[in-house]
This record gives sequence, C-alpha cells and structure tokens, in this order.
Amino acid sequence: MVNLMFKSWTLFIILISLMQAAYSQKTEEKQMGQLADSVKAKLLSGMPKDSTKHSSTRNRYQYVEEHTCTLYSLGDKPIKISINYNHASDKLAIRSGPSDALCLHGCRGFIDSIRIINSHFLELHFQITGGTGVRLERYVLVCVSKGRLHRAIDVLSVIESRFKETFVKEVDSLHLYDEHSVQKFNVLGLKNRESSFELTAEEYHYEKSKFRPEKNYVLQDTVNLEFDLQSDIFYAKSEKIYGDYTIDSDDNLQHEKRSFSGEEYPMIKINDNRYFFINGEWYMNDQENHLTLFPSKCD
Repeated sequence: MVNLMFKSWTLFIILISLMQAAYSQKTEEKQMGQLADSVKAKLLSGMPKDSTKHSSTRNRYQYVEEHTCTLYSLGDKPIKISINYNHASDKLAIRSGPSDALCLHGCRGFIDSIRIINSHFLELHFQITGGTGVRLERYVLVCVSKGRLHRAIDVLSVIESRFKETFVKEVDSLHLYDEHSVQKFNVLGLKNRESSFELTAEEYHYEKSKFRPEKNYVLQDTVNLEFDLQSDIFYAKSEKIYGDYTIDSDDNLQHEKRSFSGEEYPMIKINDNRYFFINGEWYMNDQENHLTLFPSKCD
C-alpha cells in the first residue's frame, strides 16, 4: 500500500511539473509576441495610412474583391490603381491601365488593410499557403515609375512553424517534443532621403525547443534598405551568385536549372533567407543552390 501511494504521489508530482512547464512556455511565447507587436505598432503609428476604396462582387463561380486608390508615381504624377483579388484562383492583380499589370499568385487573404505609404508606395500584406504546421505571410510594396508598375520589395514577412508531435510516438512518451520557430519582417518606416527613399524594418527570429532547450533564442535587429532609382527596388547590397541552381516558381508552373558565374544582383537578407532581384523578378534563396521565383506576369 505504501509503495502504491508513493508511486501515485510521484506521478502527481510529475504531472504538476509538466503543467507548470507548459504554462511557463505559453506565458513566455505570449510575452514574446506582445513585444514584437508592440514594437511594430509603436513605430508604425507615425506612418501615413491613406485609405483605399473597397468593393466586392460574388457570383456562382467566384468571389472577387476589388479595391481602387490613387498612387503618386515616382515622378509625382497621380495614377489610378485597381487591385483585384480572385478568391477562386488565389490571384492578386494590380493594374495601372489596360496594358500595365502585375499578378501575384497564392494569395490566401489579406492580413492588413491595403494602404498607401509615403504617397508613392502601395502596401500589400497577405497570407499564402504554407502546409501543415506552417504559416507564411508575404509583404509586397508596389510603385509606379517610367509609366509601369514595379515591385519595390517582395519578401516573406512571416515564416512560422510549430510541431508538437513526432512520428515515433515511443520516443516522446513524456510529450517533450515541441518545436516552435518564428521569423518576422516588420516594416517600421519609409522616408524620403534626398532624391530617393529609405526603408527601415525589423527582423525578428524566435526559436523555442522543448526537446533541445539549448537551441532557444530570440533575435531582433534593424534592417536599413536603400532604393535603387534604376531598378525601382529596395535592397541592402549587391551580391554575386556562383554555381548551379534549381529554380521553382511559387505558382508551381516553372521549373528549371540555371548556372551562375559570379553575376552581381541586388539582395536583401532577412533572417535565414536571402532575396535576389534578378532580371526584373524577385527570387528567394531558401535552400542551398535553390531559388524560388515570385513571378509577376499575368499570363
């Protein structure tokens, strides 16, 4: 009887310890999230938030959102912009006229309201498909220059994954497996600098491992991007690319092999990924010798 009571008491102590650990973890993650959100909210509070007109239409076959706004070109000419989001095809189309359009694929709904920053840049922040246990968000700034639409920046603003189960259940009999990773890119400000622009952002990287706590860390850093008036993009620096790469498009319509021999391209590094602007298109270097193309054609 004493032995049975001792075992029961031991199991009770273990259960209480696990509950305390889980509560502590949730509290810490909540505090981390509140810290990141408060920093973003505080620094964005001074940015202009020009509104856009919104309408939506629904029929038997598709649900379409339509937005319109006036955006000033880099030459300070007012341009009427239309944004069309087709829920059926997950395609986002931006048009400045009958012959000028950009299309973004994989849109799964807007995170924030569409807005204009600094009168010259259209901000789009939307969710894309990330797979089981993965949340992905994309951030795009669009401007008008030389009579055409340009993506001044096109990056993943959120990469979050959380896995609480392992395929080998016996390995995690005490439920110690809980891997949580968050990478964020938050734009804090965009201002004029002489005859150009400067963008300030924050990169945030959070890693929490219940199984390997030595991997835990939180990183916050400021990113400053310059604006290239020739290519009409924001970038951190230029970097050369060497070697053979596999290239896949995010709409799964393109797959190719390409060799690079030291060509130099504008680049932005955000946490674990680098983004290159190559021949008018944005690419994400997400793995070794691999690039993901974010196409913009409306074919």
